[in-house]
Amino acid sequence: MHPDLSNPASQIDDGDHALVADILSGNDRAFETLMRRHNQRLFRLARAVVKNDTDAEDVVQEAYVNAYANLSAFEGRASVRTWLSRIVYNGAVRARQKKERSPTIVPSERHETAFGRPMESATDRLRRHDIQTVLNDAFDALPENYRVVVMLRLVEGLSTRETAAALGLSETNVKVRLNRAKSALAAALNERSIHELRRHFAFGGARCNRIVATVLAAIAYPQSSDRPAR
Repeated sequence: MHPDLSNPASQIDDGDHALVADILSGNDRAFETLMRRHNQRLFRLARAVVKNDTDAEDVVQEAYVNAYANLSAFEGRASVRTWLSRIVYNGAVRARQKKERSPTIVPSERHETAFGRPMESATDRLRRHDIQTVLNDAFDALPENYRVVVMLRLVEGLSTRETAAALGLSETNVKVRLNRAKSALAAALNERSIHELRRHFAFGGARCNRIVATVLAAIAYPQSSDRPAR
């Protein structure tokens, strides 16, 4: 069945609906275009649930296969991106639950996170890595129901209505979770910043020993004859 383009919800991405119509008419190349249009957002959504790049990639691939197989059932009551987001979110939750029941395996990452970046110095790379680590840790520490809302609303810029539809929530719940997630992120980043500030200005044992040794040497061997005799 072709999507109902008279439905206001379907007007959110009428370009996507045209692609769906092309796919249903037998143009498989249109499905490639649809995937490339939504890959980044769907990958980020899956990553917010499974907290691992490799697993997120697998989730998105499986979701696309399922979507393609069921494309004729899409009726356009929601936007295509909301429909795909719902499939990916449900698949990611199932994948996470399955992994939690299985033995822990450390996956190999297969993503080039710095792909396409301009040349930068080693210092800049280290600084960027430190910032990314702080942000990733703070984000991953959020409860899953907060992470997915942050990813869709703040990172991908979906509306409250779209986010609610994608996650099967009320708009009020989306707003509440987003506000709580912002507060939790701010608190985590603030705490981490204080820790890093203290670490940056740490007074290590080597420095302490050096200061003491220097002062003791100066006392033992005064450099000025004007100093009073002890």
